[in-house]
Amino acid sequence: MTTQESTKIFRHIIPNYDEITLFAMGFTCGLLLIAGIFSANWQISKPLSRDDLNFFVLAALFLTGLVFSIYHAFTVRPKKSFEKLLMLFFAVILNAASGIMAGTYFLKDAQGWLVIFPIINIIDGALLLIMLRARIINEDNIDDENAARRQVAFTGALIIILFTVCQFIFDLLWMQTLSICVVYSSNLNRGVQTLIARLLSRYRFA
Repeated sequence: MTTQESTKIFRHIIPNYDEITLFAMGFTCGLLLIAGIFSANWQISKPLSRDDLNFFVLAALFLTGLVFSIYHAFTVRPKKSFEKLLMLFFAVILNAASGIMAGTYFLKDAQGWLVIFPIINIIDGALLLIMLRARIINEDNIDDENAARRQVAFTGALIIILFTVCQFIFDLLWMQTLSICVVYSSNLNRGVQTLIARLLSRYRFA
């Protein structure tokens, strides 16, 4: 295998996150958090342990990356290196966690050849964590290009529609809703926006 062929393969394996993708994932988490506030019981019945504190530190880093992912969709200010690292941490943990949780859940009921889909989700999630740990992906995988306001607004509207359909019409579990919205954000959103823009352009000049 040549170096050029290897580069092409890794280009498809290693993710790159632009502002629209990060905003879509952050906005999805925001919707889930809002929905969770009205349905969850937040009482703490035992003293915090060291593991709990470690969890809260990681959660704080995750939430900070989430905030930056939404914030930078609305500003033209260049991203600082530490902001990129936090945004990368947020994106990788979200993708990995949603893939592993959804894959593990669906694996219990999958039969025959359908078992391949949850297994792929679990493998993808594990690979993301390995690449983050090994620094194969880093802050360079966060795009510096600023998102257009119309893209942000359109993405927000699509995420709200998708979230509403999954959570309230089909009554899916929160992990299923999260997984679907994250997959859409990471893999389909840019294609959907391009397709709709082309259709609108043809209609306008027809």
